[in-house]
Amino acid sequence: KLPYVSQSGRPMHRIALHLLVLSQGSLPLPVMTAPAICAKGGGGLFLPLGGDGEQDWPRGLRIILYLLGLFWCFMGVALIADVFMAAIERVTSKKIRLYNKAKGRFYTFEVWNSTVANLTLMALGSSAPEILLNVIDIFAK
Repeated sequence: KLPYVSQSGRPMHRIALHLLVLSQGSLPLPVMTAPAICAKGGGGLFLPLGGDGEQDWPRGLRIILYLLGLFWCFMGVALIADVFMAAIERVTSKKIRLYNKAKGRFYTFEVWNSTVANLTLMALGSSAPEILLNVIDIFAK
């Protein structure tokens, strides 16, 4: 926890903090020590890509470039998901043909239960963002 500080930058005593809360009706905000990601000297895991020099670019240009990068990432995810789903559809739609000697006929059976396969994929797809965020967090620390 960050200590509560006064406007002069000194830590506030507990009694002074309670009096301030009573007089203003809310707690004072803690002091931020690190600059924001979008400010000079700030930075996140990947952004800003151009370093501190990027902060000198016009804001509109940065917005357009980051939106194009975001669109590019979404298109990549869409293409990968499409290829993956086509492969899964090929696997889950597989059928086998068996001959029954007693009746003298061929019977066709599905190898996979399509409902269970699709529900499994749906569960994995809905959990994928959380899984990826946890993986990124592990490598970031």
